[in-house]
This record gives sequence, C-alpha cells and structure tokens, in this order.
Amino acid sequence: MVMRKFSKRINNLEIRSCDTFLASFEKHDRAEIVLWYNEDNCYTIAYFKPSEEYFNLISVGPRICDKEIDYNNFIELVKYGFTKLDNIKF
Repeated sequence: MVMRKFSKRINNLEIRSCDTFLASFEKHDRAEIVLWYNEDNCYTIAYFKPSEEYFNLISVGPRICDKEIDYNNFIELVKYGFTKLDNIKF
C-alpha cells in the first residue's frame, strides 16, 4: 500500500502524507495533521493509522485540545484526509 504525496494547509493546520515514522523519507502510507507554531516548526496533533481494512484517526496525547486549534479547520482537514485515504487499496 503506497499513496501519492499530498498536503493541504489551512492557516496554522496542515494535513500531509508521510511514512510509518511520520516523516517523508520513505514510502507514504499514512497521513498526519500538524499544528504550525511558527514558520519553521510544527508538531503532530493527530495521524491516520492504517488497519487491515481502513484508516483510524489517532490523537497524539492531549495535543488535539491545544487552544491554537481552529476546530472547523481541523474537521475540514480530517474529512479531506479520509477522502484521500479512502482511495488506497489494502
């Protein structure tokens, strides 16, 4: 299972495809949502983990509750992510 690279950014939130280690070095087989806190630095707040049949959205600890997150933008990116990942063949 390998996907094409993708990303979408809304203000300080971005969804992007990545590899198993949440990096972009290897094949892209999952995605993460990151929160940018300045132009050069971000951290993962949630990621899409593949299972045998579909992807699960996993929150990274309490980061999903950070006050800097605009939840309307977050939900838009979650929907975008599931749309992109639904096309992946297992």
